[in-house]
Amino acid sequence: MWHELPKEGQADIAFGPTIRAAAPYQLSRRSMGLALSLEPEDIRVKMREYRAPFSIILLVDASLSMVASIRNLGRALLSFHRSVYRRRDRVGLIVFKGSEAVVLQQLTTNLDLIVQKLWKVGMSDFTPMSAGMLKAWQVLRLEKHRNKDAIPMLIIVSDGITNIPLSHPLSPRVHRVLSSDAQADVFDVSRLLVRDGVRSIVINTNHIRNELPLGKEEARIPLQTQIYSPTEFLMELANTSKGSYYGLSLKKEEELTKGTRLEKLVLLRIA
Repeated sequence: MWHELPKEGQADIAFGPTIRAAAPYQLSRRSMGLALSLEPEDIRVKMREYRAPFSIILLVDASLSMVASIRNLGRALLSFHRSVYRRRDRVGLIVFKGSEAVVLQQLTTNLDLIVQKLWKVGMSDFTPMSAGMLKAWQVLRLEKHRNKDAIPMLIIVSDGITNIPLSHPLSPRVHRVLSSDAQADVFDVSRLLVRDGVRSIVINTNHIRNELPLGKEEARIPLQTQIYSPTEFLMELANTSKGSYYGLSLKKEEELTKGTRLEKLVLLRIA
């Protein structure tokens, strides 16, 4: 907490800074029997920093390979319940599976409700990530019109496998470069997020170093291949969406059940 000189109407006195401002002048002032002599120019008031709330969409891959990660994600959400409520952040939940994306929970401060719905979600072999991102963009765009102070954010939790494209592609440009229409559609939607100022975090629950070209782990992977491996794909998604990438290398069953690393990474911007 910071302090400043008082302005008209301010009465929230910062006692520590006020005392420190008056201390050098005590020998030259008449104490009138008081332990501390204060003058108006000594007064300092509290200056509270305003932090705009986040409107966060948690976009979760509900494919069969994500079963353990979804359990860990639920525990991570529960640990952030108090901080989300205190700072007026709101979190919504969208899952993508089968051939569509589903809004399981509109934006709320009640993370218990989100966790309950997350743990009950059914799984599928198909992963329409582009449909999930497009749905999240639509929800956040509407929320921005309702609450202009809120900061829109999208957190994508996936293992990087996407195999269902949009029924109506947004742009043919990327499709001419990539043989995977499903991956091309994801990159197209990511540009919508950038255009509308949506902050992005991409969490790869199965980061595999062997999928990356030598020396490319920290660098941008050029869009010049026929198809991306799952790890390459999510790293490129973070690049095109101008977001942050976090890769988890969870190889052992006990690591998957503990989920400690996922709990530290998810919702980093609210913690």
